[in-house]
Amino acid sequence: MHRRPTIAPVSPQERENGNRVLDVVELDEQGRTARVRAFYEQTQA
Repeated sequence: MHRRPTIAPVSPQERENGNRVLDVVELDEQGRTARVRAFYEQTQA
């Protein structure tokens, strides 16, 4: 059975180079990090 990931609202952050990023963290059944993905506003150099 596929479990829907736990999603919590967060504010976008800014990397050292000024690029805004939203980190998405999916948790497993025990509440531990299962997968992390980063979505950037602009292409990373």
